[in-house]
Amino acid sequence: MKPQTSRVRIVIVAVSLLVLGAVIGISADRLHGRAAPTVFSPPSPHEALDALDRAANLRPEQRERIDSILSAHQLEIDAAWRDARMHVERTVNGVITEIEAVLDPAQVAPFRALVERIHGGALPILHR
Repeated sequence: MKPQTSRVRIVIVAVSLLVLGAVIGISADRLHGRAAPTVFSPPSPHEALDALDRAANLRPEQRERIDSILSAHQLEIDAAWRDARMHVERTVNGVITEIEAVLDPAQVAPFRALVERIHGGALPILHR
């Protein structure tokens, strides 16, 4: 494996871990009843690079090269986030639809209120 390929994989893993940490943190806050952000978005390349710099104490030339790597792959990363978000929304909406089919009509509104409170508005409910 080329050294450049290894570095790219390391950066992708590091950024992925940062994002995973954010998702876990938001989920934990929701489970403990704290206010959730209304919209979850992945960190910007600049935020990810800053976090990696703080964690690994990058040298200036490393920071510059990693910035170039992130910039070169940003469109690919953005597309992956869009695809993942759409998949999550479809999955959640499917679950909501199945649960609503089990509920009595009078139970649907309280259920929807609960879903919106749990998700803090972060996941749009498509089936209204």
